[in-house]
Amino acid sequence: MKFFILALSMLLPLLMNAEAVRKPYHERGLWDDYSDAPKQIHRQLQRARARAYPYDKIPEGARAKAIDQRNTSLHKMKKFKSSLLGEQTQWRQKGPGNIGGRVRGIAIHPSNPDIVWIAAASGGIWKTTNAGITWSSKFDFQNTSSFGSIAVDPNNPDILFAGTGEGAGTAVPSGTGMYKSSDGGETWKLSGLTGVRSFNKTFIHPENSDLILAGGWGGQSGVYRSTDGGDSWERLNRYSVTDMSIHKYNENEFIIGVDGGALITKDRGETFQEILAPSLNNVSGDPIGRVSIQYAPSNFNKIYALVDAGTERDGVVYYSDNKGAMWNRASMNVDIFGPNNQGFYDNVIAVHPSDENIVLVGGVPMARSENGLQFYEDTGGMHVDQQCISFSSSHPGIVYVGNDGGVYKSTNSGQSYTKVSNGLEITQFYGFSTQQKNTNGMSGG
Repeated sequence: MKFFILALSMLLPLLMNAEAVRKPYHERGLWDDYSDAPKQIHRQLQRARARAYPYDKIPEGARAKAIDQRNTSLHKMKKFKSSLLGEQTQWRQKGPGNIGGRVRGIAIHPSNPDIVWIAAASGGIWKTTNAGITWSSKFDFQNTSSFGSIAVDPNNPDILFAGTGEGAGTAVPSGTGMYKSSDGGETWKLSGLTGVRSFNKTFIHPENSDLILAGGWGGQSGVYRSTDGGDSWERLNRYSVTDMSIHKYNENEFIIGVDGGALITKDRGETFQEILAPSLNNVSGDPIGRVSIQYAPSNFNKIYALVDAGTERDGVVYYSDNKGAMWNRASMNVDIFGPNNQGFYDNVIAVHPSDENIVLVGGVPMARSENGLQFYEDTGGMHVDQQCISFSSSHPGIVYVGNDGGVYKSTNSGQSYTKVSNGLEITQFYGFSTQQKNTNGMSGG
């Protein structure tokens, strides 16, 4: 008996460690084993561990509390405020203005596709009024610069919602909640949901502007619903939501992609039915990771899903003609997730507003289908690592794509693209240095 207990005590830590390795990255602690993780995760771990030490996580709301403490201190020293600020070094933007950076969300004005808002992974919110020729920053003085989604009201483009936190398989809890603008993105106020780690998708329903849906990922994940224009929120489930698509003519119906499959609701989120999972509805029995899923806006019976699937984490597109009751597998003539199997990170799909057969998918490269059955790689020289795709509802041939290199625009439904990121100063630097003998010499990457 003593031998059995001794053996069990030696084996238990090994079993616990193996269990930690099997967990999705966002469910592991900062100090768990990440030996199976790709280099992108290790970069984020290095950053997070330095800020969390000696604890297992960065305290929730730590940045917001620090900003409040700063503001309180300035208020107490009000009579010295002007002299204190006068002594501060004046900072100037030095660029780069021609590189761009990771864009996680795009919202296009409902009637003017030249007006676009983008949500950057670590650069705040930016707006263009001339189709990307110039950009202006719209979120400089809040308590975060990290975003995962943005949405504009189809009925009133002065109203926008933006979800903070980059839900891309990283280990950094950077979200500070959901923000709302009532003046076209010029100013923003916190709407709530400060405990949600990140938001992968946000929608304002075209049939009811008071109905807001948001997909949370990571800490306090789940589908969140507001029925009063963002004044209050209700958590509908606890899934790690990787994508979402709404039925624009039916407030009660929407679909969500999650880590491991996809679900549909037909009662405004009160209940969810699984429609995509291993060995379900003609889906392969292979393991499933992150799922991106979208309705065809011209035919809401048709659904497309880009799936991180199999033991090799290959990219697979499934399509359904009956809302997920049965799936078929499209032909992928492209290694969409690349040699490093980045489906957990680069994974997005979009369907043309008026042609259900034109489908764009993004992983490491972009790929396109004109019949919904075969996908071929885009060879137009776009930056790698696609993050978001948005078609214009008023001009369906216009589509904007956000990736790790900024924003690209197409005027022919994704057949060719032009980079429109000049002045979009959101490049993410992991390291930076200055030259000792040249005050204007700087380098970073």
